[in-house]
Amino acid sequence: MFWKIVFAMLILGLVIAQPKITDFLLSKDPNTELDILSFSTDKKTYHSKERMNVTIVIKSSDILENVSVKVYGIKDRHGNYRLNAEKSINLSKGINTIPFTYTTPSCYGCAGINPGSYRLTGIVTYNGIAKNATCEIEIKR
Repeated sequence: MFWKIVFAMLILGLVIAQPKITDFLLSKDPNTELDILSFSTDKKTYHSKERMNVTIVIKSSDILENVSVKVYGIKDRHGNYRLNAEKSINLSKGINTIPFTYTTPSCYGCAGINPGSYRLTGIVTYNGIAKNATCEIEIKR
């Protein structure tokens, strides 16, 4: 009976610790690591209808296929993200630079946004594990 209790406690401990363990299991190789080194825009202040270049720099310890890279932000008055882009890519071993191009919305009219600060989020997902990073921008008229 004692061993059944010990075994049950061991299994329960593994189940509880699973999220921490799986954070490192990014591929079939348990030594594969994936990190966001930087998430940035080409400027900090933009105006209505201006081109924005967003860059995510990812470090991969292995060649990885079908990695999802998503960028979103700039919530409008209706609660919708005006920037909402996603790519499925293959990463090479080492440093990978993933660019996104976006035109900022207008700061006027019924479909526009309010001038101000906005948070952008970048998410890299592989094998059910997600890493994210954020940055802030300002949009003026």
